[in-house]
Amino acid sequence: VNCSEPTQPALLEALTPIFTMSAIRPVTNMTTRTNVSIFFTLYGILGVWWMNELVEWDPVQCGAEKISLPRKKFWVPDIVINEFMNENTAPPVPYVYLYSNGRVHDAHPVKVVSSCNLDIYTFPFDIQNCTFTFNSYIHWAMDIMIFLGKTAENITKHSKNVMTTMGEWELLEITAHKYNPGHGDSDYIDELVFHIRVRRRATLYVVNLLIPSCFLITVDLFSFLLPPQTVDRSSFKMTLILGYTVFLLIMNDLLPITGNTIPLLNMKPSTVMAQQKADERPLEEIGTAAEGMALRELKSLGRDLQAIRLQVEQQQGQNQSSEEWIQCYPLKVKPSKVLFIFISVLMYAPSNSVMLNCSRPDPPSLLEALRPVFNLSSIRPVMNMSTPTTVGIDFILFGILGVDEKAQLLTTYIWQTLGWKNEFVSWDPDQCGASTITIPRKLLWVPDMVINEFMEKNSAPFVPYSYVYSDGYVLDQQPVKVVSSCRLDIYTFPFDIQNCSLSFNSYLLRQASLQLNQTLSVEEIFKNSKEVMTTMGEWELVGLKVKKYEPPAGDGEIYEEIRFFVTVKRRSTLYVVNLLIPSCFLITVDLLSFLLPPRSVDRSLFKMTLILGYTVFLLIMNDLLPITGDTIPLMNVFLSLCMAMMVTSLLETILITNLLCGSAHYPPVPHWIQVFVLHILGRLVQLPPKPRDLEETVFQNPAAQEMKVSSVVAEDSVAPKQKGLFDEDKALQELRSLGNDLQIIHHQLKKQLGGNLSSEEWIQVGFVIDRLLFGLYIVFISVSFITILIIWMNSNDIS
Repeated sequence: VNCSEPTQPALLEALTPIFTMSAIRPVTNMTTRTNVSIFFTLYGILGVWWMNELVEWDPVQCGAEKISLPRKKFWVPDIVINEFMNENTAPPVPYVYLYSNGRVHDAHPVKVVSSCNLDIYTFPFDIQNCTFTFNSYIHWAMDIMIFLGKTAENITKHSKNVMTTMGEWELLEITAHKYNPGHGDSDYIDELVFHIRVRRRATLYVVNLLIPSCFLITVDLFSFLLPPQTVDRSSFKMTLILGYTVFLLIMNDLLPITGNTIPLLNMKPSTVMAQQKADERPLEEIGTAAEGMALRELKSLGRDLQAIRLQVEQQQGQNQSSEEWIQCYPLKVKPSKVLFIFISVLMYAPSNSVMLNCSRPDPPSLLEALRPVFNLSSIRPVMNMSTPTTVGIDFILFGILGVDEKAQLLTTYIWQTLGWKNEFVSWDPDQCGASTITIPRKLLWVPDMVINEFMEKNSAPFVPYSYVYSDGYVLDQQPVKVVSSCRLDIYTFPFDIQNCSLSFNSYLLRQASLQLNQTLSVEEIFKNSKEVMTTMGEWELVGLKVKKYEPPAGDGEIYEEIRFFVTVKRRSTLYVVNLLIPSCFLITVDLLSFLLPPRSVDRSLFKMTLILGYTVFLLIMNDLLPITGDTIPLMNVFLSLCMAMMVTSLLETILITNLLCGSAHYPPVPHWIQVFVLHILGRLVQLPPKPRDLEETVFQNPAAQEMKVSSVVAEDSVAPKQKGLFDEDKALQELRSLGNDLQIIHHQLKKQLGGNLSSEEWIQVGFVIDRLLFGLYIVFISVSFITILIIWMNSNDIS
């Protein structure tokens, strides 16, 4: 680069020819690699260096060692972070530094939302190891090599010095290594991998979670010192369980949620609750298209509005204004006439590619030869319009980010690959010095491929380049964050397996213009996806199928569609440990409460406390339960039945208590209740009616005895000679009178405490109902457990 004078305007003028070549890699020979140096500071700053071989100037002649220029004027490597799951929302920095030796320095902030396989088994004392994999998304190693710009030790030290966040996580170290394929072939993508080790600060969880849990379990331990003869331990322990459940509700946001492993800390609350309970004795519309389709729709709407305006003006007599609008219209279509003539000639031309001629075997001459092709990027790249363009499709499922049952959405992250033939492109690799070249996608014709189930804009990092081969084959690869609609059937939650579809098709072009084929077999796609998948969350990829359709369009023509069926299975460990097992504990406690003696223990208070604790537990686990308006999951039915059984048990306890306390005032038991409950159900639950006692105690009438004694006394008074005998029998008479009084008292006491026959029958009815509900409880729990185990085993067999 030669400068006319040592000023920045002169240097900018000298660099202008370089700006026109920003579409190609800045090398004088396409076989020369571009070495990219990468470093970053874990504060959000990414630094990238590379050499631009097309630029070099004398600092003395041009008056500057370096100059800052807009990034858009230069070729920039398509460096991506493979684990990136969202678009960069950090503030943009538009400038790069260009040095006199051709070195380019590009530094900008990046907010990285990346996938990471988190192992929280030792939570809250866990240490996580996440990776940042830097690589060119489309360039092979023969084109771009990546090197470490700073040592990993310097990156770690600098990151710790500038880091301002003092939150939950602490940076331990950053290490780096290069991917080495172990052979001299350059047919691979060069990678630089950084491993970032972070440690969780555990003080918050120890103070707010572990210490209170230890206090509560200590209280439960000391409850064994309570005398069981005088203190109702069951009510005390049930109240303690209720308090611990409320404590978990308060601390619910502190506990992590994962579908892969269960943290030891999550096992502690379940174990504590288990110990406390053991202590107690008792098809389709086409989806949203790309922004290009929206722009075309707006242009079409604009033309319709223009036509309406012309008609209105003609009716109103504004002929002069109408003629002016019509006069302006040919000016707009004049540039299209040349294109129309060119297309007409192409329709009758032979169907072969146009051979490009390069003046020199270097990238600038190849770029210059390709410029006429760039001018034709608006039309389908075929020599004859009747020739369909064949587009090859495949993808790699890099991550399953989540499933929204309420909105019926599946969020995945895929690496999409498209390939097609551009008949306008063909060159001699020897003449042009390269067999491949990377070109910005915006300069080429790209098929309007859409995913019909797509519901949101693609927020994956943007990749600007496509590979163009000397024979005209175009390879286009880009990451896509797919938020797709999916019909979710959660009847067997949490052991459900979902089958979602990704339908690829051209939004506008029909079968006569564009045809689809599959470049990789479905087995290869599934294998590659399992190898590179980094997310180990709630969902697991278990199957992949593909089918090609040819549905009719609205205009009667046929378009082609390739539909991939993605089968994912929910990892159920989280729900089994945090939802099923505690529910089984609580329902078991309610079952064993039937063993409490109803005459001496207040069952109703115990069961009411248990229902309150179960309600609080469901409130804690509310976020784990799916929400859908189509079907009710079996899990929700199970939890509702558990609540119904608890309420029924409470009502039955109230009935039993009422019968025990007030049956003496009830009328006799109706005959049909005697037959159905006492005789039929009683024998069914092994409580047959008691046989009636036929022996009756006969008491003498105290009045008659008193009269008899009086007559004897009278007779004795008449016979003075028997006075001595009367004095001797006086003590015997007093004893007989006392015995009669005791017999009367015993009779009344037996009548009040033992109850009459009607009261005994009502109490027996209560005992039969109590035993029957106890049996139904056992049957319900057994059937529920067997059903859950069968569904669980079937889901594992399918996976």
